[in-house]
Amino acid sequence: MAELALLKPDKQVKYIYRNGKNEKIEQLRVPDLTLKQVKKDIQIACKYKPVYELAKRKQKPHYVLLYGGTKEERLMAVAYLAGLLMNEREEEGEGTEMRDEMQDDEYAASSYATWSQNPEDDSAEEDEAWEENPYLIPLISYGELSLSLTGRQEDRLFGGSFLLGGETSKTNFRPYWMDCKTESVCIELQMGDGDMSNSINNLVDQLHYFDTNRQVYIMIEERPQYFWDLGLDNENKLEADEEEKRQINLLKLSLLADEAALYGFRTQEYDKMVLNGFLNYYGLRAAKRFPYEMILEMIQKANKNYDNNYMDLIVHYCKAERDKKEVSGRTVRERDFSFLKLYEDGKMGEKTRRSARECLREDFIGLDQVRKQVFRLADTLKFNQMRTSMGLKGEYHNTHLMIGPPGTAKSTVAKLMAQMMEEEDLIPGGRFISVNGAELKGAYVGQTAPKVKALFEEYDCIFIDEAYSLMADGLNSDSYSNEAMAQLLLEMEKHSTDKLVVFAGYGGKNVSEKDNKMQQFLDTNPGIKSRINSTFVFEPYSADEMWQIFLKQAQLSGYETGEETKEEVKAYFAERGNAADFGNGREARVLLELSISFMAERVMAKENAPKKAFVQIEAGDIRKALREMSAAHENQEGRKAKKIGFVMARECA
Repeated sequence: MAELALLKPDKQVKYIYRNGKNEKIEQLRVPDLTLKQVKKDIQIACKYKPVYELAKRKQKPHYVLLYGGTKEERLMAVAYLAGLLMNEREEEGEGTEMRDEMQDDEYAASSYATWSQNPEDDSAEEDEAWEENPYLIPLISYGELSLSLTGRQEDRLFGGSFLLGGETSKTNFRPYWMDCKTESVCIELQMGDGDMSNSINNLVDQLHYFDTNRQVYIMIEERPQYFWDLGLDNENKLEADEEEKRQINLLKLSLLADEAALYGFRTQEYDKMVLNGFLNYYGLRAAKRFPYEMILEMIQKANKNYDNNYMDLIVHYCKAERDKKEVSGRTVRERDFSFLKLYEDGKMGEKTRRSARECLREDFIGLDQVRKQVFRLADTLKFNQMRTSMGLKGEYHNTHLMIGPPGTAKSTVAKLMAQMMEEEDLIPGGRFISVNGAELKGAYVGQTAPKVKALFEEYDCIFIDEAYSLMADGLNSDSYSNEAMAQLLLEMEKHSTDKLVVFAGYGGKNVSEKDNKMQQFLDTNPGIKSRINSTFVFEPYSADEMWQIFLKQAQLSGYETGEETKEEVKAYFAERGNAADFGNGREARVLLELSISFMAERVMAKENAPKKAFVQIEAGDIRKALREMSAAHENQEGRKAKKIGFVMARECA
């Protein structure tokens, strides 16, 4: 993956002891950039294109207004432009010696670390020297500029900072940046409201102090939203925005300044490259098929106003956690960022996601034998990992079969089994996919094998439902089926230990021989049958289990119900359980949804129904749902044909 030339602005803080006090120095380090590097960056970071265009221009800018975007993005724009202009100077033979010296300087030891001397350090020498440096741009607030030049501090441009008490006391203190006469400086100011003519004139006069400096970057934070804005109508808000534009234009004309408007949104492609860049910076690398989209979504949930610096903190924390756990290797996976779930929506410290093992233990009715098998499989894989670490052989072919009637949670259990293996580091990755057997076949001859191959390259846990649909009619093969099966067997042999493969479908002792399609499929494919290590049999649910499933689904959906209809529901499902088309858990869901529909009809017929009415499913709602389901099944079966002729008694036959 291509890397960005600039991941974040390198803002550095330092304290020096001058004039009898500790003075805070904030500077932006100028990065080493080329036009070619920045051109690649702006292909995905489009908002920085204006500074690229300024750098390409033959006549270089002096005063540059930068507005729009966040403060970090404005600093990024300054860094991009300053880096490109410095590169041009270096190509002309200017400044290279100083950059070489800075590489060994303690102050610049880390490109992304902020260094500072303790401001309370009594050992600081009196009157430390500060010298201009073309690679370190002083960051100066407008309030500091105004106070130092006029004795009056104006943080906002509306004729005095009345919010901060207006005019401040005068001072004789001379800040370090007043000795910056040649190299670049950066001024941070904030636009305000009201009649700006006088304030702009004062600002322009003060900015002319830097006429001899090479570049003067003016970062403008646009007009903030104050409490009095809440009452403004659209017309007044538009008028305020227009006033802000007028102020910027007046400043531009007065200084003969160039401008760079940084508008536009962050893109996922850009965020992906930023995240990957910080991984590389900390000596890490993303696993193959790393879920960038998922991790970026988690970062956004943790901090809606995230920036590149925040992403740096995230990756740095990830690295620190891996070091604490003594995780070997450089490769990071989804689980390395699981700590982000603690920060989603500001719920720091609140557990938001249970493990797959917990879900398997707590969320299922019945399936005791299946759960035991899943946990035993995990123990087997851990056992083999430990054998391998001891120098012993430890391999296990991870191909399994899940059979049972419909609606018995085969695909749900398979997904949790895959999640558990990823969480407990039992397979290299955790990308899960569920496909129907028929989906593996391509549209044309020759397309099927690449399709199957890509499946194994892109996913780690592969659940193939209705595996018998790989065949032409469920049992017989054709050229597409043969191509799919040949490639499938090849991939299973190649990835026998580093992938999880599950074949599933209708089958088992509770399915008639005629409908036992999985058994028929396996009998016609000895290559697959011989590779299956274990078979998970999903039994149909009993009437009592169906009642429990109904209650649990209601609870998970935020509904309550009593037990008045318990025996009626059990009796209904006891009878339905004998039907060939019984849907098991799916029918509990159907009963719940039908009950809710009758509940809705009842509640909406009332005026001002209390909140409790929207939660409590009454017995009458469930009884109506049972009657409707019974009638539906009778109508689906249709009218039974009448028998014609005579029936002989057995003894007369």
